Amino acid sequence: MKLDHRILLQQKIEAGCTPIVGKKILHTAPHHDDIVLSYHAYAIKNLAGNENHILYATSGFNGVRDEFIVRVARTIDQTTIAVAMKLSYQQILQQFTQAYHDKNKQQMFVCKMYMKVQFVAEIFDCKNNDAITDRFNWLLVYFGSKKAGEEDIELVQELKGRIRESEADRKWMVCKGDISNVNHFRASFYHADEQTFDNEMESDIERLTLYLDTVQPDIITIALDPCGIGPKNHFTTLQLVVAALQRSKHTNVEIFGYRNVWSNFELQEASIIIPVTQSEIDAAKAIFVNCFATQKSTLFFGTDIDGNFVDQAEQIQKIQWQQVQDSLGDAFENNQTLIVDKVVGAIFMKKLTIDALAGMIV
Repeated sequence: MKLDHRILLQQKIEAGCTPIVGKKILHTAPHHDDIVLSYHAYAIKNLAGNENHILYATSGFNGVRDEFIVRVARTIDQTTIAVAMKLSYQQILQQFTQAYHDKNKQQMFVCKMYMKVQFVAEIFDCKNNDAITDRFNWLLVYFGSKKAGEEDIELVQELKGRIRESEADRKWMVCKGDISNVNHFRASFYHADEQTFDNEMESDIERLTLYLDTVQPDIITIALDPCGIGPKNHFTTLQLVVAALQRSKHTNVEIFGYRNVWSNFELQEASIIIPVTQSEIDAAKAIFVNCFATQKSTLFFGTDIDGNFVDQAEQIQKIQWQQVQDSLGDAFENNQTLIVDKVVGAIFMKKLTIDALAGMIV
């Protein structure tokens, strides 16, 4: 006998409300802001009581605009450089975290500048503070003479990627107090051309397979954007993870698929429905705005909603919760356990087997 769709729906909601306990969770993302724009609230709910690992597939350097680096280079002064070079990266992260909790935007901004000073010093092998100043001046000249559409030199790509990685580091310091188990994978396919792509991808698969065999997660999350929808690297990352899972000796793993602003699950596709409150949405928005500076001014132009990424994510979650209520109908109105006044949105996730996941990339 088939279960009434409303009963199935309630079961999916109950699954989303039930905490995960005693598991090893591997959160994967193509880019550093993908998790915060999709299932951030669910990830935070499951930090306690589990061992969490995070893997960002690409360095994301293509997502950093030249104008962003130019603004940074014009802002840096000798005092900022002098202080930054006396601190460790960990100390800067700790200062940023304190400033975040204090809602001290100026101090958060200063910490971000400290990080960029350290990245320039490290990447360009600056021997002293004057050399760091010279390198920032060089960056102004470099971007001033760069032609539209021209590819950055390798060191500038590395700088942009390191900036994006630091945004995720800040997020996890704020959310879980450390950056242990955060893996910036820096997939080689991300900068490969047509001639080198297959070899670079094979190398990435081997590295990721080894990582999976080492971590041995019980649960792995993965972005499930279909081919041709959203950034190309989302689907390439899906191919990478599928290939590594198929090769891995560790096969006892649950797969939780997620989507964010680029595509969405239909209600019937979701295996897990996570109700979220406005305060949880606001927490994700605050993380995005304060930690992901390279992305907060990026506009998303969707079919129904225009705005920046985090506003788009909020509206999608609210639309999804309305779909849940509409589908439940009287069952929602009459079920006190589902009537939570503070719930305003829903996150949809989909459980898959490795075989089902592999079928998505054929």
